[in-house]
Amino acid sequence: MENTHANIIQVIHDYMSDAETAWHIGEHATFSRDKDDEKFKISLDHAGGLILSDTGAVRIAVTAMSRLVPAEGLTEELWVQAGLLCLRDGDAGMAKRSVLTELGNDVMATQPLGRLAILFDLGLSVPHVDICIRTANEKLCRLLREREGTAIASTDTELSNAIKNIGADFVTLTRMGRIESFGQRSVPEKPHELLPPNGYAVCMSFEPPRPQKKSAIR
Repeated sequence: MENTHANIIQVIHDYMSDAETAWHIGEHATFSRDKDDEKFKISLDHAGGLILSDTGAVRIAVTAMSRLVPAEGLTEELWVQAGLLCLRDGDAGMAKRSVLTELGNDVMATQPLGRLAILFDLGLSVPHVDICIRTANEKLCRLLREREGTAIASTDTELSNAIKNIGADFVTLTRMGRIESFGQRSVPEKPHELLPPNGYAVCMSFEPPRPQKKSAIR
């Protein structure tokens, strides 16, 4: 397939319409929906579109510089095939913040209530991804603001317990869109990651529902 914008958009729209396709931002976020979920919403547009469910959302926004790369890899149990939505390294960079930073209201949130909540960059200094937490809860906002300007410690039980008890939205951002996980009680589980071509960074990927058991591979 030629990597024209129109072709990439057509592929994205095809897989957005497939209930069993999973969407990933690296090792940091996954969006998938139950194929029996009747409440989800899909909005397609010239840049990709939005899928919104009760548990989360994915917004895809490719540009004329985007490249779609097929990929495959072997996990402990599955042979995985995926499509990688890539930009050149120099075009894919995000904020790379190394300390917790309050960003204000999330004006690009996929739901109206999310736009009223406060977005905090967790300061994990990932080159091509901004990993954030979003909340309107006053207690959780206070705890996050107390830590602003510092690196979050893995031993910070006060903060992790507050997230566990209160819940928060995890918002993962790239130059090609975002994945939101609503009301998480802990940091979402990391998916596997497939590598891009040399000189490129993966901004988002999708995994069609065609994995095979490793034992079946000859």
